Amino acid sequence: MIPSFLGTPRQFLFAFGSFAMGAWAFVKVNEISGPAFEPILEACKLPIDEFKENTDYHIYDQRVGFGAFNFLVCLITQFLLELRQTYPEGVIVWGGVIVASLPFSCMAGIEAGREGAKGPIRYPIILGLLYQLFGISVMMPLVWLPSYIYGKGDGAVSTARAYISVAMILPAMVLSIICFTADTDGSLWTTSAGILGGPGLAFLAASMWADKVPSNHSQDDLLEGSKATSRAYLATVPIGLIAYAGFVHTVVSTYGFSVSALWDAIWTNANASVAFMTIDTIVLWLAVCLRIFYEETSAGCKAILLSPIMGPGAACSYVLAGLEESSATAKASVAKKTV
Repeated sequence: MIPSFLGTPRQFLFAFGSFAMGAWAFVKVNEISGPAFEPILEACKLPIDEFKENTDYHIYDQRVGFGAFNFLVCLITQFLLELRQTYPEGVIVWGGVIVASLPFSCMAGIEAGREGAKGPIRYPIILGLLYQLFGISVMMPLVWLPSYIYGKGDGAVSTARAYISVAMILPAMVLSIICFTADTDGSLWTTSAGILGGPGLAFLAASMWADKVPSNHSQDDLLEGSKATSRAYLATVPIGLIAYAGFVHTVVSTYGFSVSALWDAIWTNANASVAFMTIDTIVLWLAVCLRIFYEETSAGCKAILLSPIMGPGAACSYVLAGLEESSATAKASVAKKTV
């Protein structure tokens, strides 16, 4: 018997499963990255002048750390440099996270402003900073998904929020391309790496502060918001397909069709940065799938089955778009009956 304050059995089981997955990811990434990152962590504590003179690490851009996050920018700069220098494993696992994050980026922005939402999901800036500090594979299942399960809204979403949520994906993608193509000795690379791993991306959510949920609770508001949300998810599908095609091309041209060779490169014998991102990719994808399973079991199965074909990002976005359309139809039907 589950106490009432823990919600329904379904809520509790999904939330507990998600929390457990996030806790496992936290332990695992620290187990992997702790020993390797310890000297970097010590070096990043030094004043910038001492850092330049007494270490061989790559210089970092203090301007994008806003003072309080310079330590994080320093660490992420070294992290991204190792990924860049570990080719092709580095670009494979970083690309995997970017692809897997496509549906979640939309989801997080949209659900934060859905009518009736409450709890941590309503504060994407705070959660975004936590993603940067602890890793998205840790905080998404550990905090975001349980918060969504217990605090999700069931009302309308503004069309503006849905479209802005898609636009917010683009900076990370552009910065990622720069970090894996630009000269690592140049200021463009250094600044881009700092922004990509620093607090700046989290503050993009401030662009939705002025957004307001439709106030008249009409059937039209529900339908328009859900249509916009569905289109937002669908807009990420071609991006996910193209990125996944590039991923498959790189993998096949390097390892052929040997899954064991790929796994050996990105996990068994991978360096700390690559192994860290392998966990990020897999856990983030599983957490998004878990959210879909929570909504509808058949949709979750569909997302799992389509992922090897379309890629984890495109498959989950496609299924989420369909779920939103079905939800809109059901809500509009209820609203019509109550008029």
